[in-house]
Amino acid sequence: MHLRMPLLLIVFLAAFCSADAQQLLSEGVITYKLTMANPQAPGEKTTGTYTIYIKGNLVRKDLSLSNGFRSTIIINGSNNTAVSLQSKNGRNLALQLDFASLLEKKRKYLGYRVQEGQPAATFASCDGNSYHVTYKDGTTTTVVLCDKWTLEADAFDRLPGVRQVPLTFELINDNGSVMYFQATEIQSKPIESSTFRIPSDYTLISASEYKEISR
Repeated sequence: MHLRMPLLLIVFLAAFCSADAQQLLSEGVITYKLTMANPQAPGEKTTGTYTIYIKGNLVRKDLSLSNGFRSTIIINGSNNTAVSLQSKNGRNLALQLDFASLLEKKRKYLGYRVQEGQPAATFASCDGNSYHVTYKDGTTTTVVLCDKWTLEADAFDRLPGVRQVPLTFELINDNGSVMYFQATEIQSKPIESSTFRIPSDYTLISASEYKEISR
């Protein structure tokens, strides 16, 4: 029984991994459109975009919502550092994130079981297959993975180790709201290194410093 879950995960990660059919997205941009639904307000929906920049072990995630919310996280997988770009009281801040805590949050999504579904629709000019994912706590979700593009960077926290670009997926937030993501464009192209640097008008601060100014 203990061997079954890793085996299923291996099958999942290796699916459709023909060298002739797939290309490695080692540097490029994945763009998603998203819709967020709140079960407490069924008639209200928030839309937005989610953009992931990849350059080797460097990952930048930009989230922009129609309600004005903005979030940017920059991760350096080579030196295990991460920062969150934020604006607070008129100041542009680069908050140092605890990398160990990020890994711990991701840990609960490890060991998921996967059941392959049927061929899905085409998203972002990429054919996909649907997969039914069951996590260790019993929660489930369905994702559509791209047949064409593979990943080295670990860019999706709730699908740790996934090696095909997710075309559709969903995230359930702590408040019960659900965010639905659908890929609109996948680009393999050079990305400037400056994309993954802290902008010059941002001040780098620690978590303890952030708590002080948030009081």
